[in-house]
Amino acid sequence: MAAASVLAPDRLAGAGGRGRALRERARAPAARLAETMAPPADRPAPAESDLADIAALAGRFAAGPIAGMVVLGHELRASLPEIPRHRP
Repeated sequence: MAAASVLAPDRLAGAGGRGRALRERARAPAARLAETMAPPADRPAPAESDLADIAALAGRFAAGPIAGMVVLGHELRASLPEIPRHRP
């Protein structure tokens, strides 16, 4: 609702493409990060079939809401006036 009321329609219309571009840029760094991750020492590694299910679920989530929300958040922030911050 906020995006539709704040953003110009031409900026909002391009958000899907920018979300896809962001997702593509994140693939290689995400793969490198995943290679460094391991389960905690006191826990067994998940079964291969479970890993495949987790990867599929994460892929659907990243392909839809995450990339789109990041792009829309940046667009909303750019559309709003700068507010001076008071520092103590």
